[in-house]
Amino acid sequence: MTKRWECLLAGRLARKEEMSYGQEPIFVNNNDALQFSIKVQSIGPEDCPTDELYSCWCNKVEQFGFHDDSREFEVLRLDKLTKFLEDKIILFKPSMNHGGEGRIFYTAEPKSLLPRPDGITGDTKLVPLLLAREQGEELAEALALGRALGRFESYPREMPQPVAVVDSTLSVAYGPVAGLAIRRDEISAIIQEPPRYVPLEEKFSDSFLFYENLILVDEGIAKTLEEELAGGQTVTIQPPQVQQTTGHTSPVEIKFLEDFQALTRAEGFLYSKEDMENLHLSFKCGSLVLLAGMTGIGKSQLVRLYSKMLGLKERFLMLPVSPTWHEDSDLIGYLDTLNMIYRPSTELVDLLLAAQLNPDELYLVCFDEMNLARPEHYFAQFLSVLESPQKERYLTLYNPKLQERVYNSNLYPPRVKIGSNVLFAGTINVDESTYAFSDKLLDRANVIRLKLDSFSELARLGAEEPPRLYPISFATYSAWRHYNCQGLALTDNELAFFEELQAEFEKVDLERGFGYRVLRQIDCYVGNLPGSEGWLTRGEAIDLQVSQRILTKLRGPKEQWENLVGRIRGEELEASSLEEVFNKYPMVSDFSRSRIGLRRKAKELGWYGYAS
Repeated sequence: MTKRWECLLAGRLARKEEMSYGQEPIFVNNNDALQFSIKVQSIGPEDCPTDELYSCWCNKVEQFGFHDDSREFEVLRLDKLTKFLEDKIILFKPSMNHGGEGRIFYTAEPKSLLPRPDGITGDTKLVPLLLAREQGEELAEALALGRALGRFESYPREMPQPVAVVDSTLSVAYGPVAGLAIRRDEISAIIQEPPRYVPLEEKFSDSFLFYENLILVDEGIAKTLEEELAGGQTVTIQPPQVQQTTGHTSPVEIKFLEDFQALTRAEGFLYSKEDMENLHLSFKCGSLVLLAGMTGIGKSQLVRLYSKMLGLKERFLMLPVSPTWHEDSDLIGYLDTLNMIYRPSTELVDLLLAAQLNPDELYLVCFDEMNLARPEHYFAQFLSVLESPQKERYLTLYNPKLQERVYNSNLYPPRVKIGSNVLFAGTINVDESTYAFSDKLLDRANVIRLKLDSFSELARLGAEEPPRLYPISFATYSAWRHYNCQGLALTDNELAFFEELQAEFEKVDLERGFGYRVLRQIDCYVGNLPGSEGWLTRGEAIDLQVSQRILTKLRGPKEQWENLVGRIRGEELEASSLEEVFNKYPMVSDFSRSRIGLRRKAKELGWYGYAS
């Protein structure tokens, strides 16, 4: 049995003292061929032995100019190969072979033979760095936004994580590198925020080797470089305000979603993959994200873990809603006209002001148990702000005409801009202590009803190692967002489906259903799908949006909605005009989750005479 690694190791001709007793670094084997041993000088994958000696044959180095003449005296042949390999570094692919009687031996497949620079001795430990094809602003932007750098045949996925990425001119290093994301054999480097760079100058002068996309440097230099990058100059990239839908997803975003799932499991929480991607997509589209579900399912914790995955720390605010809140002053504060001081009621305004001062950083606010009070009252100004175009989203704290008379106006200006760097979420419970949401709020929100998974799966949680966290900058997050600025990206069949769906609502009430805003937000949601195997498909995404953007509006008496929703007979749904529309468009989606939602509504109409 043979195990081969696709990585490249660097080594030199072994010394006499490194061989087992009685063996020579170079010898003539039983087949009258020269055979030699290689001592590894570089680090490799965890499962690849680097303390072992690797065997190689002289015919493997003929491609580099060596020629062996078996008619010559053995001593001359040995001397010629010794001189050919001395002061050389051999780059090779390693293999592990199992021989008879349980013996294991290691062999090398040379890929390059490089002169050894003066700064690298036979005892130098070499560390790999990633050599990019790009340089300058092009490379800086690709790294800062997590874009793929291309295929790296000489740096396969088995290679250890590099300290830095070096530009094609070998003059600038970027980092520190937190990890690598690989999708379809293309590598993206995950750079710790904020991305930094340092000029290499003479640092590499005589202490490095490079082959295709691989750089090997002295371990000491690599450590120095890592330390310098921690305090290096920051790479400043303007976040893209508008990006056309391209269908391409950064491998860094896919790795982010995978690590998000790993983090939740490592911390002992059980969420479906679908719910986690649903949450991420909803945040990317900039709408208010509402998490619904029974008490104890982990709604608040899911938002907290998302903020942890983004590396927000003090830029995350969990704000408990009080049942006594009746107006927006209970949430954002008020102007004390007697003392002419603005008095904030919660930490919210301070966080929004910090977000305004730091537009290149992400912030997240979660309103916990949002429907303990009426959101239409205490959240009224926010509902208007979230409807406004991005450039006009300002929260008014007090009359701007009074600014010069307000003593702390330097701390609390009359208006606060709410940029796209602020994400909003809310958790809701459905019980006798809470209020229902109005269409005005539902028009601006994705309502995600979390699924309850298998209880037996809980026993397997918490044993996994948590993933390595790498903070995500607003620039990187913005690069994940895709907007279609030229109409809608929904297909003709999808648009026809939504048109028929709205027509069914209008048969009941011309003022009910969904409008242009909801359709554009659905279009945005579908356009932001990662498009990677194993994650949400387009049909599943449309099904989710119907369930959480449209069916949430089915609230009211049985007399109004029964023909639209249908009736439950046993376990079957009958006479549902909405389900008939679902059945007409199997090419759009199977609408499995929406069908479950319809049955729940039908049961509510049958039990209570009212759907909530």
